[in-house]
Amino acid sequence: MDNWMRYQLTGDERYIQAFRRQKALKAALMGGSLGAIGCVSASIMASQVMAKDWPPPTLPKRCGAFLLGFGAISGIYSWIQTRHLVGELTLPQMEGIEEKPTSHRTI
Repeated sequence: MDNWMRYQLTGDERYIQAFRRQKALKAALMGGSLGAIGCVSASIMASQVMAKDWPPPTLPKRCGAFLLGFGAISGIYSWIQTRHLVGELTLPQMEGIEEKPTSHRTI
């Protein structure tokens, strides 16, 4: 059972905070890795266009900066976007639900 389901069942704030942290961490890792991949691919294309040696000596530092920058941006954005989930319980209440009769069509 994940933190979101535990939050839905109990309404405890620590579960929603753990869910938000986990979601932000996943987004940060994905955004950072995509930033580093973009940096490497741009470097490869630039070296082919400009006929220079590859890899340039500053590539690891540049990729690390992209990894940290895009990771931080993605994680912060994910944390901000999940704030509306706090206080939102989506499990339906069982009282007062009426079953609608189903109509069967015969041919």
